[in-house]
Amino acid sequence: MTEIDLNLINELSSTIKDSDFIVSPLIYSNIDTEHLDILLLTSKYGFEKEQFENSLLDTFQINENKYFTILNPDSLIAFKNHKESGVIFLDPLMYCIKKYYQKDAICYFKKPVTTKNKSYAIVQYWITCGDLCGWGEIVLMKRLNKENWSKIETLVTSES
Repeated sequence: MTEIDLNLINELSSTIKDSDFIVSPLIYSNIDTEHLDILLLTSKYGFEKEQFENSLLDTFQINENKYFTILNPDSLIAFKNHKESGVIFLDPLMYCIKKYYQKDAICYFKKPVTTKNKSYAIVQYWITCGDLCGWGEIVLMKRLNKENWSKIETLVTSES
């Protein structure tokens, strides 16, 4: 991940009011484009259609977030495989996050998309609190200066 991507995620994190979650360290997918107006985004803001079509080939790791705790990458794997004698877990990851971090949810970010001149970006996050419990947004952000971004519009809001 680039410094621009990390700054975007930090700036978006600063706008999220809920502090009852932990951040997943891994980014392994692109933003969901199903409900985006790609034609508008390309003509009005300078994104390129190809940016929304290319699949992500790598997994990126978030090493720092100024506003929320990041789950240790090794813990992510261990928690998903967590077992206790005589106990059946519907969601061992959420059980461990609550037990070891005293948090009720985990936030997943997707790989941000920026215009070529880095003036605008689209960022998506999803916060899940277990089966059929979650919410998230795809947001449009504008670069204010070298390190700072501002959320200017929510493009899609999702809830389950």
